[in-house]
Amino acid sequence: MPRPAGSAQGTGVLTEKFSLLAERPRLRFAVFETNLNRANTIGFLLLFLALIICYRVWLWRLERLYECTARQVLVRANAAGKLQSAVVARRSVRLLSYNVFVRPPGVSARGNDFKDERLGRLLAYMVLSDLDVVALQELFRFGSPRQQAFCRVARRLGGYRYSAALPYPPRGRSSPPRVLDGGVTILSRFPIERVAISTYRCAHWHFIDCIVAKGVLCAHIRIPLGNRESGAGGTTTLAVFATHAQAGNVLYPGIRGVRRKQVQQLRAFVQQEAGRRAMPVVVCGDLNVNGMHVEGDDRDSPEYVDMLNILNGDASTAPALSRSFQFRDLLKEAYHGRHPATVDAVTAAGTPREPLLSPVNSHKQPKRLDYVLCDAGPGMECTLKQAKVEPFFLEPWDPAPFRQLSDHDAVLVEMEFVASSGDREHANGP
Repeated sequence: MPRPAGSAQGTGVLTEKFSLLAERPRLRFAVFETNLNRANTIGFLLLFLALIICYRVWLWRLERLYECTARQVLVRANAAGKLQSAVVARRSVRLLSYNVFVRPPGVSARGNDFKDERLGRLLAYMVLSDLDVVALQELFRFGSPRQQAFCRVARRLGGYRYSAALPYPPRGRSSPPRVLDGGVTILSRFPIERVAISTYRCAHWHFIDCIVAKGVLCAHIRIPLGNRESGAGGTTTLAVFATHAQAGNVLYPGIRGVRRKQVQQLRAFVQQEAGRRAMPVVVCGDLNVNGMHVEGDDRDSPEYVDMLNILNGDASTAPALSRSFQFRDLLKEAYHGRHPATVDAVTAAGTPREPLLSPVNSHKQPKRLDYVLCDAGPGMECTLKQAKVEPFFLEPWDPAPFRQLSDHDAVLVEMEFVASSGDREHANGP
């Protein structure tokens, strides 16, 4: 029996209503999902903004701390007559290489290694030492704005208008991935004309260095030239290569081989940046090569001899070079052929000289790991004014619990570059 027309129409209406009722939860869920995504986006943006604000506040606080600490030291030094009232005119270059032992946040020897307090005092000592170029190692950018705050205050307080650092985040791919930056920074009162970097391709897997993007930072710096007759000889470009090489005892399996490859890469980078130009070159930093043969022995260690042979282009290690380098070890030269200790110095009782920067019950043996090597280049002469190990001890009046600024000693050199008589017309050239 056929259905009435009204009955069919009623069934269609009911079906449509049921369809609309079924679609409502889907529509509500879609609206809810859209609102949730929008809320998540706004939440992430607010979190990102909060992190930026926290970082900027941290940076501002560090700048204030560093500047206040440095000014306090300078005021006391001025009262003691140790602060020069006027800048002494000179044509020499005073360069400092220093492993400052400022590792990323959370890494310390005894829970607190006073990173910020030491950096503030270092700024004051840089001004007191009247340094022109400062090459720092272990001033890491990872995890904190310390490096940025340090460079900003150094610019205001010491006139270090130019700076460069190994990049963060590290560039390139590696296995395992390099999480930490190389921690190398160069500050200069003289103009930096060019910056180049080279990240070491190899690292030892059994050490933390395998996740640190250690490498070489090159800065081409415009420096004044001296002149024997008039005292003013124009300017030239000095290529400064600052580096921090693989850490570890040479007796540990594989360490020496890794460091040797890094020195070879360093030599190739020096050739690339300065091999085709008649410019003076300085290689400095914590090379982690112990120059001492054994404790108390003045002979050169085999690894030290190998390092110099590679850098100087020994025929067996570098058969084809565009420029033959003859690097002088300025610190060893100043100490009459001896290797002074630059790290792990001990007292007469054999205990660490600065225990707060050393692990508990650690047994230290003095080593020479820090270097300033110089090659004056063709048509140029380098006169060594001074070269010394600078431990940066605190003054007796300083209330800080530590007595030294780092577990390393700094290497301070003063050099004067003079153009040879046949090349003086090119002194102002590139």
